Amino acid sequence: MVTTPAERTRAGRLRLPWWVILIAAVIAAVALVIALGGFSDVPESKLPVVQLGDSVDGGEVRASVDRIYLSPTRPMSDLDAELGIQYLVVEATLENTTNRPNIFQYDVVRVALDGVIEPTTQTDALIELRSGQQVSFLQSGLAAEVAYIWQIDSADAAPGDEIFAGIFDRYRIANDPIFGDTAYTVPTPIARISTEIGEAP
Repeated sequence: MVTTPAERTRAGRLRLPWWVILIAAVIAAVALVIALGGFSDVPESKLPVVQLGDSVDGGEVRASVDRIYLSPTRPMSDLDAELGIQYLVVEATLENTTNRPNIFQYDVVRVALDGVIEPTTQTDALIELRSGQQVSFLQSGLAAEVAYIWQIDSADAAPGDEIFAGIFDRYRIANDPIFGDTAYTVPTPIARISTEIGEAP
């Protein structure tokens, strides 16, 4: 079959390199896993299960989830929750293992609370437990004790309820057609914790 130069030009524009198609497929698959429930629905054989206090090494951050509890008061403050609201608090230890400041901290820990919080729901606040200040970045080589905080209805959870916590990582994408070597995948679960919600300390 004979093709015209214009047809060959159009076909060339529509043909993408194999590695672009592969990267797009991987990103789409990861996004789909997270959207469908993320770490709470991944079989235990495929996603390591760890305990509270266990340290998990990611590519940029070493993390442990230390305790999970409900509180009527925002941690490190005298601020009471509004009527009918309570704070779900996840205390964690994060250590930036790279040699530069890191801003991935908001995505390192996520939770799944049935019908209340999805793994895709980012924390309402992330504070440093020593100072009570918002965590703007993680310093290299310095472990930080932090609290992820979500505001939820008082009727939606109680001490003893089951909750899943996930530790997430991200991966650098080489030769991204838009961002070059500075692109990363979406946050991806690398470990999960199944536990019960505790009471405020």
